[in-house]
Amino acid sequence: MRRPLFLAAVLLMLDQVTKVLAQALFAERSLYLLPGLRLTYCINPGIWLNSRLPPAYLTWLQALSAGCMLLGGLYLAFYHRFYRRSLLADMGYASFVAAALGNLFLDRWLAGGARDFMGTPWFVFNVADLLSSLSIWLLVLEVLLFGRARERLVPMRTPREMGRELRFFWRLARHEVWHWRRGQ
Repeated sequence: MRRPLFLAAVLLMLDQVTKVLAQALFAERSLYLLPGLRLTYCINPGIWLNSRLPPAYLTWLQALSAGCMLLGGLYLAFYHRFYRRSLLADMGYASFVAAALGNLFLDRWLAGGARDFMGTPWFVFNVADLLSSLSIWLLVLEVLLFGRARERLVPMRTPREMGRELRFFWRLARHEVWHWRRGQ
């Protein structure tokens, strides 16, 4: 479980460094790279790809994102223990965590909104937005390339076997939280 957290920390640093550089270089002017792609700095008070939601929904979105990170981490621990250690799954989870921490938590706390700096005629985005999209593709690729993982993790089971597995998963989750707390 250390590898995905290390990857998430590296990706989060990359995201934050690019935002600071964009703020320093493109706060006053825009740079047109290709037709339809420009580098310009702006603060996006909305969410992904500049869609606007009321602030109350952002609080719920942050809580949902935190819950997804926790459940994703537990699922990744389960996947590592019972199937295989996968760089694709680790990168997918790390990309999701870095994107959520970068856009939903750090940027809202530091700047009051997501700091975007790449723009097209339709939307503006940043590295964290790219990471969130990349995380989905990496996890889909993991399932497509390693179909046996899907068969092994989601086979047809009787209700009794499913209850046994759910109890085991619950004990595993408590064990992971206990060791995480003791490590701090």
